[in-house]
Amino acid sequence: KDKAEAGRNGASSSCEAFVWAHQRVEAELDAASQGNSAAPSLAWLASVAMFYGALRPGPPIPRHVLEDCADLALRHLDCEGTLSRADLALTSRVVLGAALSGSLGRHNIYAKVATLAATVLTSARSGEADGQPVPWGVIHDVSLALALVRPWDAETKDAAERFQSALSQGLVL
Repeated sequence: KDKAEAGRNGASSSCEAFVWAHQRVEAELDAASQGNSAAPSLAWLASVAMFYGALRPGPPIPRHVLEDCADLALRHLDCEGTLSRADLALTSRVVLGAALSGSLGRHNIYAKVATLAATVLTSARSGEADGQPVPWGVIHDVSLALALVRPWDAETKDAAERFQSALSQGLVL
């Protein structure tokens, strides 16, 4: 009886801990989405998206956390003049987290990140990227995300085709 009660108490405290953390995540995302605070870093958004994506949101876990992560990452991409390799890698993690969820199949971030990855692949191949190789994580994350969110809308389909074409023309290692 004592072990069963201890197990229930542990489950209860784990649930309470998750609810506490979830409320903090939602508060941070809501404040940033409403412009009441600065947007979280791409690293934070990537971590949250991968965590929630792995949970595969559905009742009682809402999918709007993933939508907010994707929206804020997209906003970051729209504000940046040039995108560093590190930012592309983090953004590709946001995309993969959203795709892993199975609940966020339509979002502009898929097309945007696939297009950016295709551009980086093409510029690396043509020598415009200062000899920097394309991180394999980006190729993996974007490829897997695009595979998971099929069928594509027209914009994502075009971006996926550009990404596939850039991949098929050779990689700079």
